[in-house]
Order: sequence, then C-alpha cells, then structure tokens
Amino acid sequence: MGGKKHLQKRILYVSEKAGFFGGVERYCYDTARVLKSAGWKVGMMFAEEVRDAARFLALFDQTFRSGDVDKIIAEEDFDLVVIFKVSRAPLVSKLRMAFNTAVCVSDHDYYCLRRHKYFPVGRINCPLPSNLLYCALCSPGRKRMFAFAALLNEIRRCRSFIVLSEFMRGNLLLNGFDRDSVFKIYPVRELPAAGIRKKGFSDPPVVMFAGQLIRGKGVDLMLRALARVSRPYHALIVGDGSDRELLEELARKLGIADKVEFTGWQDDVAPFWARADIAVFPSRWQEPFGLTGIEAFACQVPVIGFDVGGVSEWLHNGENGIAVPSKDITALYVELEYLLGEPETAAALGAAGYDFVAQNFTAEKFVAALDALIKRTRSADE
Repeated sequence: MGGKKHLQKRILYVSEKAGFFGGVERYCYDTARVLKSAGWKVGMMFAEEVRDAARFLALFDQTFRSGDVDKIIAEEDFDLVVIFKVSRAPLVSKLRMAFNTAVCVSDHDYYCLRRHKYFPVGRINCPLPSNLLYCALCSPGRKRMFAFAALLNEIRRCRSFIVLSEFMRGNLLLNGFDRDSVFKIYPVRELPAAGIRKKGFSDPPVVMFAGQLIRGKGVDLMLRALARVSRPYHALIVGDGSDRELLEELARKLGIADKVEFTGWQDDVAPFWARADIAVFPSRWQEPFGLTGIEAFACQVPVIGFDVGGVSEWLHNGENGIAVPSKDITALYVELEYLLGEPETAAALGAAGYDFVAQNFTAEKFVAALDALIKRTRSADE
C-alpha cells in the first residue's frame, strides 16, 4: 500500500456526484471546508457534475475525474482516501490497494440491494442483514445483483469505515463488518451568529421541512398531519425533487394549499431557518442520521420527527424536540397541535438543541476524530 510515513495533511474524497445534490454532497462540502481551515489539502474525485458543480468544486484544492484513477495512483499520495457513494467495484479495488482507504457509509448502499432498506411492497422498513438469496427478491435484476456483490466485496476489503450514528454502526455489525474497523465520527455544523432567533412565534407560526421531495422523506405524512391541525400555521417546504407535483396536489386535496409554501431548491437555507418556529422531520425510511435535524438545532429550531433509523442520535424526546413513532400521522398531528400552542416550550427545546450541536458537532472534534482514524489505520503498516 502506498503512502508516506509522515502525515502530509492531504485527503481525497471520492463520490459519484460533484455538486449540491443531497446530504452526502453537503457533508463532503462542509467537512472539506473545515479541513481546509485546519490546514489540510482536500481533493475531490467524481464521475458526474450536478447542481451548482462549479461552486462546489471551487472549494477543493484538486479535482479529478474517476476515469483518471490510474494517473492519480501513479502521481499522487494521500494520508486518507474517503469513499462515499460509488458504483464501480474496479474503482474501489484500485483505490484500496494504493491508499489508506476509508468508506463513509452515509446511506444503506453497501448492504442493501434496493439501497432504501425497506421492502418494495408497503414500504415497510427491513430489519434483516444483507443476503443475496433473499435480497434477490427485492433486486431489480440479476445484472445489478452481481454488480452489487462485486462492489460489496471490494468495499468490505477497505481499511476502515466511517458512520455518523450508532444505528449505522449496528447495521454494519449486523452485516458482518469488523467492529474494530468502524469509527463513528459526527458531522460538522456551523452555528449562526448569536441573536439570530426572534422572540416568540411568528404570526402565524412557521412550520418547516427542508430536504429532498422524494417518497422516503415523508413530506406527504407531514401534510396529512398538518391537515388535522386546528391552530394557525404557515408551512414552508424547502427543497425540490421528483415528488413535488404530487405533494402540491396533495396539499390542494387536503384543503391546506393556502397554508403551504413550496420554495423549491435553495442555495442558502439559513434565511428560511431564521423564519421557522418548528421543524418537522417526517422520514418514513430508516435515516442513517438526518443532517437537517442538526441544521435546525443550530438555528435554535425545535424538531418534531419520526423516531426512525439514526434520528435518535440527535433527537432526544422531551429534551431538544419531540420524537413520535414511525409513520404515526396521528401522533405527529397531536404533537404539532401541542407545540404550536406552547411557544415557551418550543423555545426551550430549540435552545437545548442549539447547546447539543455546540457541544458535539464542532470543527475541532471532527478534525481530531479524523486525525485519530488516520493515525490508527496507518500504524498497521508500520
């Protein structure tokens, strides 16, 4: 395996997409910015440019196409290569044999054929470990199954694995990953300038969702709960996705279209968080973590959310928000109705969320944890 003995403070991120697409890309951007501020050189290898790619890539010291991997191996050296979302087994094979390579398991891609960790019928969350025999029933085809098996084989042979929550650590262990190779490293969340929060609720109070408008994010469940709320409110749906038209039509059918504002994609979500009084996290799939939750907390906005996947890593019921059972629309409605009438309680929960982020999601803690991972994994070669 390549690599110099001394720490160079050079790291390479590898993922399919370069641009502001989803949580993985935002994680890459935010943590790269933190590492650069700490004196690191951060490179990015990608296969496809997506939304606002030029601004995204401008942050990185070096950018590479995944097709140039052989040249990179011959000419470059990194303390760590972090693989995010990739689909080609040969790429992983070349990287892991040349560099100290970690895999950031931020989704279910590397142990679930469908990637969403729920059954195709009824969207029921799957608690089972990966097994090609019965997972083939969920697979869209034999070709993908064989490609998945090859990719998984290469992923498993990487040196270490980064997860954001105990839930994801548990998933890796359930699927046979070595416990000592799994490192939990929290993401980073910058805190806005002091005093950003207004006093009391808006008139009417603003209930906000931020994220992709796809079925797994559960915005339809949020709308159905809001349709039962009797208190005044204005709902902000910040984001875009394939389900947007369906969700707009659902709001009309539920008779709440005049209370719901679909903002579309936003480069800067901060002004919307500044308007929000309550955040809703209505995911129906098993969220690996849920970055928008700590984004809300950073702006002192309390969260009401479904207790799925890794959400309990940051949403502590009654302390910094309210957790309700998965897909329980009635429970979500009841808690929305309650918190909309309790501005002082909402403010206390939001303040606790802010403190939780301030203590756990700092740049210093992220850099220290990554540095510890590198030193531990490099020591095996010495």
